[in-house]
Amino acid sequence: HRAWAALALAEFENDLENADAALLMLDETYKEASALKLDDLKFLSLNARSTILVNRGRSDETDAVQKEMKAMVDAHGDQYPVWRAQWLAQRGVLERKLGNFDSSLDYFRQSLEIYRKLKDPTNMARELNSIGVIHGRTGKFADAVVAHTEALELSRKAGDRGETARGLRMLGVLYRNLDDEELGSQSLLEGLAYVEERNVREAITLHGELSKSLTLLDRMSEAEYHAQQAVKLSKLSGSPPNRVNSFARMAELKLAQGKVDDADYWTKLGFESFNDVAVRDQTLLLFSQAKVSAARGQSAKALEE
Repeated sequence: HRAWAALALAEFENDLENADAALLMLDETYKEASALKLDDLKFLSLNARSTILVNRGRSDETDAVQKEMKAMVDAHGDQYPVWRAQWLAQRGVLERKLGNFDSSLDYFRQSLEIYRKLKDPTNMARELNSIGVIHGRTGKFADAVVAHTEALELSRKAGDRGETARGLRMLGVLYRNLDDEELGSQSLLEGLAYVEERNVREAITLHGELSKSLTLLDRMSEAEYHAQQAVKLSKLSGSPPNRVNSFARMAELKLAQGKVDDADYWTKLGFESFNDVAVRDQTLLLFSQAKVSAARGQSAKALEE
């Protein structure tokens, strides 16, 4: 009971972005599960550890955890299909973080197929949203809309507020990519209404994306409010990816307001976490710096960046 309680607490601490506390609790869970020969609990502790590490750009550590998960999956064959689905999903996230979109998509699709057979709507929605992310990042916007729309229907029916918020955020970003900033901002705003208090990461991302959409709509005071909320929450969370994303969004807003020095300040603040985030976030920071250089008329520097 103590071991299961440690896992539950670790999951709450992770939602609150208290990664160090969560990892310590997962250490306790793993040791207890190993001593008690509770393989299901041991696997879940590895799954949670993988989630925490991958979201913080600690790819090598994530890979090591996932190899241990894979060994457990293989050792039990088809006895626990959910284990295989969870490992596939975790591997898909790591491949996405590394920029390997084709292999990431393949892992997510395999995971989705297992959950379809198990008739698990909550996890089906999660995998569909993950598939939609890959389609969105590779320019297949129509496919992405289909995936996110199905995911939204499933998560709403299942009463999963967290996944509903995530799906609405992704649809909002897609609509913005399709130049419908108004519809995009509506979806993002609706997503905020579904965010649970403990889900800090989702709240930060939604505020940041909403700030960007409102900036494009020239609704600057509203955009500034949401950018400030994203920054406030990310500073409290201490998570490098959250900080980078919120600071980059604030830099974009300041550039749109013509405040180049302020934009430079927020970009430099983001660069303090450069080595602690994955490739996509590092690229986001370099783009922000290039935009600042361009705004200052430093074309050669901007091109280099």
